[in-house]
Amino acid sequence: MLLMYVVTSEMSAKKKAESFCDSVNIGDKTTDIRDMAISRGARGKDSNWKKIGSSTRQIEITFTGYYPGSDFICQLTENNGVVSEKKPYIIRSLF
Repeated sequence: MLLMYVVTSEMSAKKKAESFCDSVNIGDKTTDIRDMAISRGARGKDSNWKKIGSSTRQIEITFTGYYPGSDFICQLTENNGVVSEKKPYIIRSLF
């Protein structure tokens, strides 16, 4: 029963991350992306913008599975206020 719960939690987090990442397109404005991700279940504590250049920032939108460290991530890069790159489906999990 516990194994079934763990697998269900992992798959749910994976599906949320994929769905969120699929909803973001190159060229989208980044104004509300973090808030939108949190409203869809992303972990606010670990989903923050980091400056990586003079006009470039990056965010890893993190959805957690059953246990801490089991993360399903959509990484977005912003350049001048719009999404310039996305790396979907980064997974740090046992499953």
